[in-house]
Amino acid sequence: LHDALPISDITKVVSLDAKVPGDLVYILGETFEELAGSEYFQMKNAISNAVPKVDPRKNKLMYDAFYQAVQKNLIASSISIGRGGIATALAKKAIGGQLGLSVS
Repeated sequence: LHDALPISDITKVVSLDAKVPGDLVYILGETFEELAGSEYFQMKNAISNAVPKVDPRKNKLMYDAFYQAVQKNLIASSISIGRGGIATALAKKAIGGQLGLSVS
C-alpha cells in the first residue's frame, strides 16, 4: 500500500455517477487513430503499430485545469476512459446515476 493524501474537503470528491438529468458530458483530451493494443483490434484480429502516445506536459496542464474546475464545483461527476473504451465508461456513468444518457 502507498500513503494517500488526506482529503481536506469531502465536498470536492468527484464520483463517476451522473447526478442530474440534463447534465452535459465532455471528453477531455484528444483522440487519434491509435488503436494498436485495443480491445477492438483484438476482437477484430487486426494488427497495427499505432500505439497511443502520452504527452506528459499537455496532460499535466489538462489535469491542473480539471482540478481547478473541481475546486470551483463545475464538475459533478467524472470517469476515465480505460479498458472497454468510451462505451463502457458511459455505461458505468449512466448505470451509476440511474439516469441513462443520450449520446450522439
